[in-house]
Amino acid sequence: MNKGIYKRIQDHTKGHFIRCSAIEDKNRIYLGLENEGDAEGLCLTYYDAKTKGKWAAKCRGGYYRASCCVVPAKNNSFLLVGWKGDVFAQHGLKKHSKNPSDMIPNLVEEQSIPLLSNCPLASLRVIDGQAYAVGAWRTIFRRDGIDNWTCLHGNDAKEVELLQKNGQATGFNDIGGFSKNDIYACGEAGDLWHYNGEKWRAIDAPTNKNMISICCTPTGIVYIACDDGTLIEGRDNSWNILKEKTPEILDIIWYQKQLYIACGMYGLYQYDGTRIASTKGVSSLRKSIREENALSEGAEHALEANGMNEEDIGLVTALSSVEINSDILMSPRVLATDGEILLLSDNNRVVAFNGSEWKILFVTHPSDNGGELW
Repeated sequence: MNKGIYKRIQDHTKGHFIRCSAIEDKNRIYLGLENEGDAEGLCLTYYDAKTKGKWAAKCRGGYYRASCCVVPAKNNSFLLVGWKGDVFAQHGLKKHSKNPSDMIPNLVEEQSIPLLSNCPLASLRVIDGQAYAVGAWRTIFRRDGIDNWTCLHGNDAKEVELLQKNGQATGFNDIGGFSKNDIYACGEAGDLWHYNGEKWRAIDAPTNKNMISICCTPTGIVYIACDDGTLIEGRDNSWNILKEKTPEILDIIWYQKQLYIACGMYGLYQYDGTRIASTKGVSSLRKSIREENALSEGAEHALEANGMNEEDIGLVTALSSVEINSDILMSPRVLATDGEILLLSDNNRVVAFNGSEWKILFVTHPSDNGGELW
């Protein structure tokens, strides 16, 4: 890998945080990064293992609170939308300007989704091969092609006015489904709906908590995560709240027959259908112990001569032997997978898991860690 190119990409992403991620396969991964300040701005960074440089970035204004996904369409797979409905998409491949033998994603801006000004989007997901976007006031759009978005629910000025008048601050935070005729959308205050391909209906959820993420699994079970750490499982009109919970939940995803749960500063958890447990292996990335950093005998004698007692000298020795690695994953908040690789991101790092081993893929600031996968 060309470390020079990797570091140049980090120069672009410094001052940004990771908002979203999407994986086509182990050879191509996309990251949407947002300005840390108040100014809107996107730095779309992607890893392409088959190219010489392996990393590239494309920066644009706008695309605030972006969501992204990969749809199963050859050479037109990547899609990113901002909360105002602005769209950034892959339109085939093109020759790299400096390495013509490399074919890279051709990323272009499309026409925006025709949203009402007060209907910001919250999430973008793939269901049955198509992208769906959801947002405020129960707004749902489906992408039916380039510059072609179909409204399936909401985005109606009169309906929004009525909801506002009645004090109903409704809105969808996430969407998932088994097919285009079996879709679930979840949102604020226990707002849960189902779509059968023709019409939407409200579901009586077992909670009025804020639902922030939904996952429809190959087992036929739907999992819904609430921001306070509550997990709900069920389908159709039958739902149960799990007895176990985590301190908070930011995202959930199905990977290798288990539900993975991103809990921010509390780490990563997984649910195997029986119990919720902290994920093993992630903690090994949190710190590295280096015995060679221990104080020398001469240094200990010098501290003792200056009046430091044996207990304090022991504390200094212990602290000097522990290196806290700033490039490890501390607060996982975004999850993505292609079924083979699990991506776990916090604000500044992306870590990949292949089922047996964790590996740092990317760090937003200048660092020697990361750069490529296995």
